Amino acid sequence: MSITHPSQAVFPVGERSQILHLHYAARYDLCASFMRLQEFYESDIPGIQGRFFTLEEFMDAYAGRMGNFTYTLDWGGFNVPGKVWRQWRELFPSEGLLEKEKALVAAVEGLLGKACDRQDFYVIGSCADSSDLREVVSHELAHALFALSPDYRARMTDLVKSWREESPEVWERMTAKLLKMGYMEGVLFDEVQAYFATSDDEDLQRLFGIAPFPARAGFVSTFDGEISTHGIALPAAVLAP
Repeated sequence: MSITHPSQAVFPVGERSQILHLHYAARYDLCASFMRLQEFYESDIPGIQGRFFTLEEFMDAYAGRMGNFTYTLDWGGFNVPGKVWRQWRELFPSEGLLEKEKALVAAVEGLLGKACDRQDFYVIGSCADSSDLREVVSHELAHALFALSPDYRARMTDLVKSWREESPEVWERMTAKLLKMGYMEGVLFDEVQAYFATSDDEDLQRLFGIAPFPARAGFVSTFDGEISTHGIALPAAVLAP
């Protein structure tokens, strides 16, 4: 069995924090590599989040919820805080990792060797066969910036609160959909800012039934400004065939 190793990049944020970006050629390789790490971080399936679990246990639980195991079709981008990475590594010993997970560990450890601070980083993952690579990477970067940049987090939190006050019914509809999609209550502000900052109008309408609204410009400009400040280059909007 051959293992596809991801391409790797480091995005600096401030003087100490780092965003570690792993990019795969195929969605399957991305999902198989990140699956147990991501679900350890924020799964809403009982017995999964924050605990050790086998691949079979997760596949059975996910299939039981979805009617089939559709994980590699459902997800095309991932994001995990550095502190969660360290917890995952403590609970998931190297000898029990899948080969793809071992390749993921090797890639992250290699990037951490170049990072300014091993205690303050964020891992994101993407794949070349996403429907829109630029949008996916932007979305995951928005999560990383929300975690690593206090100023960005404060500005985005204020924008989300203001929008929630102005549109409480839309807030309820969007967050209900996010919870149904499998997101946890504690990440709702983070998810809202990431979707509003990086998704196009068609996606917001399709996913949440949200029509274009003037306040969204603030989310977009805040994200664009943060990307520019840190000199982060986004990929081209390559559309999968």
